Amino acid sequence: KVKQVDAYEIDQNMISILKNTLKEYDNLNLYHEDILKVDLLSQYQTYTQIKIIANLPYYITTKIIEKIICELPNCDSLCLMMQKEAAERIQLTENQSKYGITAILVKLFGGITQKIDVNASNFYPRPKVNSQVLFITQSKDSVFNKQLQINPEFNILDFKLFLEKSFSMRRKTLINNWRKVDSPDIISNLENELEKLELNSFIRPEQISPEKFWQLYLNMANYRS
Repeated sequence: KVKQVDAYEIDQNMISILKNTLKEYDNLNLYHEDILKVDLLSQYQTYTQIKIIANLPYYITTKIIEKIICELPNCDSLCLMMQKEAAERIQLTENQSKYGITAILVKLFGGITQKIDVNASNFYPRPKVNSQVLFITQSKDSVFNKQLQINPEFNILDFKLFLEKSFSMRRKTLINNWRKVDSPDIISNLENELEKLELNSFIRPEQISPEKFWQLYLNMANYRS
């Protein structure tokens, strides 16, 4: 038996059912809240061990995963059921067309294990898509964990914003995406840093590995005002 379980549910009808079904468990805190609006960092910053189990709504799967990694970087593990296509995208690597921000954040957070596929026929009412359960574990040797050991105040959200700017238009080059919002001096610095990483100036964001993105982020931080 775990010490404490915090459960979040946005559906009021489900809250009523869960309160009745789970009333015998004295270690359960049931919250009627939108998880995307919960300040997870403030809520759990003093906790030394956090494990997350969730059946993710298909339409906000990536938003929830990104939020957890950014706000709970010390989370031990996540056992998540999601739409199979979303699970596949999270496991993509560079040079694959749908590779993007969530895959990068997860890779720099830890490792992924595919647990089971769940057919749509296992649900009622039956959804139009199949599901998959992924187990994501934090690695003590991960990029994020090492950075937090160096700088406990580091905010992964800052790196996520860096990625959002880089992926603002997928068919554009990285430099063209940056050019929309940054000064010529910053673009010149970006070109120099790409060259140092042996990346050409015409590269697109989906061609850059998580590790190279991280190094580029660190290098570009030197030019911030």
